[in-house]
Amino acid sequence: MELYDRRKQLVPNALGIFNPSTAVRAKGATIWNADGREMIDFAGGIGVMNAGHCPEPVVRAIQEQAARLIHSSFNVSLTESYLDLAEKLVELLPHGEATKVMLTNSGAEAVENAIKIARMATGRQGILCFTGAFHGRTMMSMTLTAKTKNKTSCGPFAPEVYRLEFPYPYRYGAGLSDEAYIEQQVRRLKDFFYYQAGAEHIAAVIVELVQGEGGFTVMPPAYLKALRDTCNEHGILLIFDEVQSGFGRTGEWSAFAHYGIVPDLSTWAKSMGGGMPIGAVMGKAHIMDAALPGTIGGTYGGNPVCCAAALANIQYMEAIDINAHGRRVGKIVRRRMEAMQAKCPAIGNVRGLGAMLAFELVKNNDPWQPDAELATKLVAACEKKGLIIISAGTFGNCIRVLSPLLYKYKNMAYKQYINGVWCDALNHNTWEVLNPATEEVVATVPYGNDDDARMAIEAAHQAFPAWSKTNAFQRASMLKNVAARIRQNASDFARITTQESGKPLMEAKGEWMVAADLFEWFAEEAKRTYGTVIPTSRNNKRSYVIWQPVGVVGIITAWNFPVWNLARAWGASLAAGCTIVAKPSEYTPLTAMLLTEIFDSEGFPPGVVNLVSAEAPSVGDALMDAEAVRKVHFVGSTRVGKILMDKASKVNTKLSLELGGNAPVLIFPDMNVEQIAASAVGAKFRNCGQVCVSPQRFLVHQDIYHAFCEAAAGLVAQYKAGNGLDTGTQVGPLINRKQQEHVAALVETSVSGGAKVLAGGNIPYPKGYFYSPTLLKEVEVTSPVFTKEAFGPLLPVTPFRNFEEAITLANATEFGLASYIWTKDLNTALLASEALEFGIVGINEWTPHGTEVPFGGWKQSGQGSELGHDGIFEAAAMPTGLAKSTEVVVASAKGALVYDVDGNTLIDMAGGIGVLNAGHRPTTVVNAIKKQLDKVIHSCTLVTTNEPTVELCEMLNKVTPGDFPKKTLLANSGAEAVENAVNIAKYYTKRPAIIVFEGGYHGRTLLTMSMTSKYGLFKKGYGATVSDIFRLPAPNMFRPFKGMSKAQYLQHCLDQLDHALIAQVDPSAIAAIVIEPVQGEAGFVPIPAEFLQKIRSLCTQHGIVMIADEIQSGFGRTGKLFAIEHSGVAPDIITMAKSIASGMPISAVTGRAEIMDTLHLGAVGGTYGGNPVACAAAIETIKILTDPAFVKHADQIGEIMRKTLESWKRKYSLVGDVRGIGGMRIVEFVKERDNNTPDPDLTLEIIRDAVSKGLILIRAGLFSNCIRLLPPFVITTGQLKEALEVLEGAIARAHTKRGL
Repeated sequence: MELYDRRKQLVPNALGIFNPSTAVRAKGATIWNADGREMIDFAGGIGVMNAGHCPEPVVRAIQEQAARLIHSSFNVSLTESYLDLAEKLVELLPHGEATKVMLTNSGAEAVENAIKIARMATGRQGILCFTGAFHGRTMMSMTLTAKTKNKTSCGPFAPEVYRLEFPYPYRYGAGLSDEAYIEQQVRRLKDFFYYQAGAEHIAAVIVELVQGEGGFTVMPPAYLKALRDTCNEHGILLIFDEVQSGFGRTGEWSAFAHYGIVPDLSTWAKSMGGGMPIGAVMGKAHIMDAALPGTIGGTYGGNPVCCAAALANIQYMEAIDINAHGRRVGKIVRRRMEAMQAKCPAIGNVRGLGAMLAFELVKNNDPWQPDAELATKLVAACEKKGLIIISAGTFGNCIRVLSPLLYKYKNMAYKQYINGVWCDALNHNTWEVLNPATEEVVATVPYGNDDDARMAIEAAHQAFPAWSKTNAFQRASMLKNVAARIRQNASDFARITTQESGKPLMEAKGEWMVAADLFEWFAEEAKRTYGTVIPTSRNNKRSYVIWQPVGVVGIITAWNFPVWNLARAWGASLAAGCTIVAKPSEYTPLTAMLLTEIFDSEGFPPGVVNLVSAEAPSVGDALMDAEAVRKVHFVGSTRVGKILMDKASKVNTKLSLELGGNAPVLIFPDMNVEQIAASAVGAKFRNCGQVCVSPQRFLVHQDIYHAFCEAAAGLVAQYKAGNGLDTGTQVGPLINRKQQEHVAALVETSVSGGAKVLAGGNIPYPKGYFYSPTLLKEVEVTSPVFTKEAFGPLLPVTPFRNFEEAITLANATEFGLASYIWTKDLNTALLASEALEFGIVGINEWTPHGTEVPFGGWKQSGQGSELGHDGIFEAAAMPTGLAKSTEVVVASAKGALVYDVDGNTLIDMAGGIGVLNAGHRPTTVVNAIKKQLDKVIHSCTLVTTNEPTVELCEMLNKVTPGDFPKKTLLANSGAEAVENAVNIAKYYTKRPAIIVFEGGYHGRTLLTMSMTSKYGLFKKGYGATVSDIFRLPAPNMFRPFKGMSKAQYLQHCLDQLDHALIAQVDPSAIAAIVIEPVQGEAGFVPIPAEFLQKIRSLCTQHGIVMIADEIQSGFGRTGKLFAIEHSGVAPDIITMAKSIASGMPISAVTGRAEIMDTLHLGAVGGTYGGNPVACAAAIETIKILTDPAFVKHADQIGEIMRKTLESWKRKYSLVGDVRGIGGMRIVEFVKERDNNTPDPDLTLEIIRDAVSKGLILIRAGLFSNCIRLLPPFVITTGQLKEALEVLEGAIARAHTKRGL
């Protein structure tokens, strides 16, 4: 309990916690507390850990990104990780034809930005939300939130927000049927626009489809349809808040996927980032682009580390098929909850969607008697038993389940699958599947005949009309789900494939992974079956071609690649809209049955996929005789392929045939013998040589022939044959006894014909169908091993004298599937590739075939072409509302240097907008991040207590100004810190008003944007802001009023403070005065000490809370740890962010303990606040910034800049002013120094010039006419001087250009 007790001393009591659990380590669905006790996590950090705690891909992605780049600010320069994540989100969650994405730090920030975008897109102000809703704790999101407990004493709230009753039949149904109640609510929705607000006034409706804090109440489909129709009718935007319901929680990537209704905008967070603080706004591109440049975004939004974590997390969730997990977990939990409800009268209602489930506790079975007390007792009792759960609901009487969605696959009985039913053969016959390595029975499967096949054909025929009309995007989505399930279970499936086929385990797993790629490929191709319009010779005639599914496809495949063979046929057929009847090899049916189980569990309709385990000839006959079967896909021998072609000629069935192969390998004398020998041996013995495209006949130029044979023989002799499940096995057995005898006979015949065995040539074990990897030399071109398909571990080598002979020997076969050329001479390679009579030619490559290229052969190797197709890359772009300062695309950074994607090195004089005081990627910070990843990424400080959170709060309480007891609240961004600080002040004083200053910048959320001064860039087009905010002049000593000396001007500003408390607002109404000691966006305007001292005096006199916004000026930037220390003033509350954690998204509010502790429980905090990884980074960063040697160097940096900038003012008339404190310096540009007319165009010209010379710079100032310098303090004096020389060069060129 020590950690929990420390938390109570350091952190505001209002930051509520559901139980006293601590979290020092977490993995999967388990948390270990500070006492080493193991806890099952049913809270998931409040819905953040859908993929479990600390997934390895996420941990690895964070480590790798932290080693390259932690932060640069997307407003300053592009980062690839931002765009990669945006592309993935667009791929998974399209909002119509074109979708755009902006990234934030939290769900609340996402909601704030979505509302801003909606208002700017529509030109309207009204927002409609619902009872029971929770959208966050920032001003706008808190206004939208219904639960009054979250909002006490924080007003006045945002105007133009209206609220409707969320359809909640259990509580509000009043005895009506669900249908009648929903009809009633739809009428109320329509009436709203007559009685409360005109539709033309409403910008957006925002709704959670599953209300989170509201107790997991689910939006009825009929009501949502009416809502969508109403929005369409009146031009109102529909926003879905998916912050808690997204990313598999409901069994789909989005809750809206269950409804088939697409929003105009949507918000995301929580399980997107695997525990890292990140959120997103997505929307239709034209709506997202309505936001004006500069009005959305922020310092941390799209932090590279968080983006990397989110992308890895999403890809991991795809791989494990998080949606299938959500559906399964949901079924299990719902069944258990409903069973509990039947036994326990206190459970009044069980509800939710997928695995987002809750039960509501009531007294006397009455929905109007909520039992929050019982819910609290249940949470505490579960904690004692090692289970972490959390409550929810308007009255706090619901228990919600948000556990990680981890689920272990269990396999099924091996049977046929016909019309959606697993079944035995109609004749009840069976087949024993043997392990070719042990000759032991692996499983017994049905073994039917043409009767089973005809039943499957009829099922496929009946299912075809509906399946062929299924939307291509829906088919694509289902196939992608199949791919994800394969990736999730590939290791388990591979063991079964190895047991029945004999191939080494890694080869089997690789085959499953390639199969996943195939299904994903064809999922995308489903959406690309474009038609063609053909010009004609007549003006009144149009010709066009469209592609339609042919019908039922019969699929018969071979045993050598038991899942790859299936995937390429099944994927193409199902993507096109065909239904299938598949017959796998009797030697490897288990793999096919495993694959079929995935299709079954993913909800493919009955009859779409049918699997028959039966005699091959009878199934073939049934397929060829059936009129319903329009195409047959066959992988197998040329002999059977010819039989099928003969039958097809009588019934006109379309065929796709992949038959035999006898691939030549041409090795020319310019190759390195040892290298090509090693390469050839590895390629030859893949899958024991049982590969249609396997290199078969090695034709080696006579000059290197003997050397090649010698080198290859030595390697072949070392190859280990064995059970594919055994570690170290390189070659498995052949598939059966017949194949073993075939290979042995080929060797025997070749030897009798004069060939020499240099390695192998024997059966190594008495049990199993093994044949040793074998190298044969001096093989005659008439030998069967040269003319026939060996399909075994044989490497026959024959010499050739010249190019012509090589081509002749290579083409001397009835087959024409694959061939290989190895030479360093491009001319030889091109000539040979054109002369070879094979469908596939590999030049210095053993795997020329792939998912993305056509696959097929000539001559007796088959007909038709599979795979391939020109793909279309669909990119996501950032909305134009996200302003950026440069065109630099950052790849990595270290210290004060940035490296872009083109390999250029740039000096960073922007520091990610003042975030990198300690430099890019400080080693101790990176190490701290990596160390924390081994413990816990996220558990939510509202659920458990984490050691890094407590330690950071303790550190901040010590280093911030003021000799009085303090407490600290952690958030995700500067804007969130300011919002929380103001709410704390309002609650403490019970007053509504806030005083801010001209030139101030405090953020882009509703409250902070209302407090921010600069209108044109940050607020234009937004509309109604928060009331009771009073703005006073702050002394800008560069621009005093005309006719006033600087001393007179300062006195005037001081007088205005006193006057405002008479003319504008009474002191008794003022909760707080908020000021930046050095105004950042205003152009680094230092506030005189006298002014800050005056504010302190007024606050003390009138009981007003003084808040210092040190977000940009803090942590050593001005020569002291905090800028306000220069004035000798100690504020009541201080807000911090930016350089607190070397780029990791985190912020803090530290204040007097008596102020911080006045809030009611639950009034502050959020999901990500106090993220352990960000806290670990902050702790090490503060250690760096408080080191005396570091502080000394920072002072030197500031002094060099000061002297240099002052010299510029003397030299260049276009430099109007240079100012700042310490290492926070700015150059202001003017047209005429006499009247200080701002020149923003000149400023932009100089920045672009400097950037082109390798410098990163950003603008500032009310008129955007300043260049601010915020270099990392680890910059060397040499780097700094170089940077200043580059900037001066740009200034000088601009000066000369203007004839000055």
